[in-house]
Amino acid sequence: MDTWMIVVIVVVALVLLALLVLVLPRARRRAQARARERELEQRREQVVGENRAQAEAHRKSAAEAEQRARLAAAEAERERAEAEVREQRARLHEHGMADGELMGDSGRHRSGTSAAADAPGADDRRPAPRHAERAPGEPAERAPGEPAEDYQRGRVDERREQSADGPPRAV
Repeated sequence: MDTWMIVVIVVVALVLLALLVLVLPRARRRAQARARERELEQRREQVVGENRAQAEAHRKSAAEAEQRARLAAAEAERERAEAEVREQRARLHEHGMADGELMGDSGRHRSGTSAAADAPGADDRRPAPRHAERAPGEPAERAPGEPAEDYQRGRVDERREQSADGPPRAV
């Protein structure tokens, strides 16, 4: 082989070696930079996903809190309405316009209060007087809790006095 061939081979080898020495580190740096960029992009995507998931969780939590607030507002409104109803009832009782609630249906006709007279149809519910069913001169019997009329009560008292004092007197 000729010398010039050896020189050409050596020069080509040196050029290749110089290229490897100069180009290879650059290629490595580029590959490392690309790897870092890919890793950074993956981290970004991961953080973006986490942040979006947290944002969605906060939105759901806020929606639930708003729903609870609406429910609490509705509950407060219901309580206000109940308080207003109670206040109106108190005013009715204060002015004597709700005595019927206090007496109940069964006690109105026997009570002798204004609720008995004011009750609509109160006369229709009153039982027939017992003195109409008894014999003349017989004392009026009354059911427990039913007030006797003054006249009848006086007659019963007179009979008791007569029986305790002696012979019967004409009344």
